[in-house]
Amino acid sequence: MRCLIVVFILQSVLFGNSCSHRLYKLESVSPTGKYIVRLEEKAFQSTGKNHFPYMVYLNVRRQGQPLLKDTLFSARSSSDTDFVKEYPDHDWLADNALWLGNFKPRPQTLRSTVLVQNDISKEVSALFLTVGYQRFLLFDLSSAKTIKLSAITDTHESSDDVWIAAFGQFNDGSFAEGEGNFDIPETNSGITHINLSVKEGHIAITVR
Repeated sequence: MRCLIVVFILQSVLFGNSCSHRLYKLESVSPTGKYIVRLEEKAFQSTGKNHFPYMVYLNVRRQGQPLLKDTLFSARSSSDTDFVKEYPDHDWLADNALWLGNFKPRPQTLRSTVLVQNDISKEVSALFLTVGYQRFLLFDLSSAKTIKLSAITDTHESSDDVWIAAFGQFNDGSFAEGEGNFDIPETNSGITHINLSVKEGHIAITVR
């Protein structure tokens, strides 16, 4: 009888946790209609091997043709903040630049200018960028092209650094990435400059 009670309690707890998690879903079209972005979160059974039961998948169509298909965009554990709570808002900053974040400012925020430059001969078909609690999706960054973004940099609550991560996929299927915690320097203008340079096999990140 005790075993049945324990099993019932465990089932209730697991069922309650799954019900409280709101799955994320977004479909958005770029200003000119060139890109259609679909993000959808799916729930899987949590096991000893799978510590991330919530997966957000990305599908992108460019001029009606698939650009990205079922690409894993985010993996989250049961204890992580729901994706829909962390990124409730979105906005197209340019026809090839989609922002995900929260319009409501956090306690510690700084204005930032983000420059992303493709410094190699290959075209970047897609680039995912995380700056603090914001995410950017960039598409079709041709060779020697630079895209400028305005952002709000959210620093960690107890320090003056910010997590920045970038992952780029080239049109030939290869990729480059870069990531790290970066100190936010004091500036006279109050604006932080974040520069990303796409290289062969890696993405160099500097903050000034």
